[in-house]
Amino acid sequence: MSMTENAKPRLVVFTDLDGTLLDHDSYDFSPALPALAALHAANVPLILCSSKTRTELEYWSSQLNINHPFISENGGVLAIPHDYFKQQFDFHDEQNGYRLIILGEGYATLRKALKKIAKRAYLPLLGFGDMTIAQVAQHTGLPIEQAARAKIRDADEPFFIERTFGDEEVKRLEEVVARAQLRLTRGGRFFHLIGKSDKGLAARRLIELYQAEWGMQIQTVALGDSPNDVPLLQAVDIPINVQKKNGEIDSAVQAHVNAKLTTKSGPSGWNEAVLELLHNASHG
Repeated sequence: MSMTENAKPRLVVFTDLDGTLLDHDSYDFSPALPALAALHAANVPLILCSSKTRTELEYWSSQLNINHPFISENGGVLAIPHDYFKQQFDFHDEQNGYRLIILGEGYATLRKALKKIAKRAYLPLLGFGDMTIAQVAQHTGLPIEQAARAKIRDADEPFFIERTFGDEEVKRLEEVVARAQLRLTRGGRFFHLIGKSDKGLAARRLIELYQAEWGMQIQTVALGDSPNDVPLLQAVDIPINVQKKNGEIDSAVQAHVNAKLTTKSGPSGWNEAVLELLHNASHG
């Protein structure tokens, strides 16, 4: 007997932003507009899942015309629009029309820890909290108003090493961070110091909420391009590794996840993968 339309699992798509849905350098997402429109038409939730802050993701949700939950600061915060779910759930705070589930370590704790870690690892570490808005703009390529949003942090401290470094220095840094009972992850531009949260834990929490709300089978998809996306890619049914601008696929991602690979980079690869996904879902 053929599967009825109602018996098909509902899709939920998680996506990284920088280098994935957004161009790594220009933050342009225009190549992804066809797939964004198709997701919207199919009523498929698109969950932004990024190292960006809550205020940055509020901005990008507006720019992308998305009114769904998002995951900020590498899984530190799960933000759910007020009245999005009919089912009741526990949350920690409410800001700007979002109910917030805080999964990570507080920012003040991370700032103190970073200073100790720098001394113990014998490395000059410069975090966002050490920089002015103008310096953040300079190091990220963000406009000033976006850099200001990037400085408003809840549960993740991005930083970089202020000198040339190799694998030995990174290994030493990882060991010191582990001894501090914190976690280190690496995005497209910076290292990130976080608590015990990650993108995967936050995604699993949100998937549980969707299952409680919908009471049906869900098929989950995630798109990413960097090592900090690995926990997210591991948490879903269909992981997709988006090609980088230089044409390479991040081997550190593939080492941990058997992900599908895009044949194009950034938002063009994202668009191709999502349109193929929706085609297969509708014809499956």
